[in-house]
Amino acid sequence: MRKDSLLKLNSLLAVGLAIIFYLFFQFTKHDPVLAAILPFGNDPYDAVGSFGVVIAGLLSLLSVLRVVRRKRTDQQTILLARTQFTVAAAVLVTLVTDCVAMVRHIPMWMNRTGATELVMLMGGMIVLALCLSLVIRFSIRDIPLAGTGSWKKAVALSIVAIAVLVLYPESLIQSTVGELCTLLMGILLLFVPLSALPAAFIPFDTQQSAADNQQQHRRRAWTQWGAMALLGLCVGSVLLFGEWKGEGAPGSLPLKIVIASIFIGAPIVGLLIAYACLRKPLALFHYA
Repeated sequence: MRKDSLLKLNSLLAVGLAIIFYLFFQFTKHDPVLAAILPFGNDPYDAVGSFGVVIAGLLSLLSVLRVVRRKRTDQQTILLARTQFTVAAAVLVTLVTDCVAMVRHIPMWMNRTGATELVMLMGGMIVLALCLSLVIRFSIRDIPLAGTGSWKKAVALSIVAIAVLVLYPESLIQSTVGELCTLLMGILLLFVPLSALPAAFIPFDTQQSAADNQQQHRRRAWTQWGAMALLGLCVGSVLLFGEWKGEGAPGSLPLKIVIASIFIGAPIVGLLIAYACLRKPLALFHYA
């Protein structure tokens, strides 16, 4: 298969994985049998999963936009491959988080109805994400990569994230302030490890050309951050509309304002953090 065709196939596979990941997330949360034994249904685990689904979907679409370009430099091909891989990485980071929750709450699901199905679904998602990662790496085998990736940084951040998950006081979600802090922690636990994985898995120097236009990029920085905030506003509005359409809006106006603020504010904050973590390894807004 030609290299360009393989890259296009990878983008389609990334979209497919993002869709399957969304279906997995929704099914495990709303299936009556699985929901009853789900140890990762609350924050911070649920926050990791929610934003993992969102970022996987957005990056899969970005990979489609990047792959339609006919002529690419090696750097642009690497950035395309990293974008595709980050979809798989978001799935893997989320599933590691889910595994931590399962270890912390073994009595909740072990030997219960649906436990085997839950483990099989999680195992299947891990296999799909790993297979896509290997196919992506294979597709750029003819491009000379750096000798070693930033695996020390990626491993260190991952270990710290897992340690935080293991020790995190889950009881904080019982208060409004604690729930908001836990939501923010979940966002960080997804995107901080994710920031190091693309460069570790596909090591390549993508900084040189970016430095050539550094002054121009600096001038446009506020528009890029504004675009991400606007995207977060759109995502939050869609989520709020879906929630109120399915569950119904609360009766009192103050409660409506609080819920709307959380539903809209969380995606804005989450996507701003995502942009801060991923803009350099994926060269967001700087692909040309």
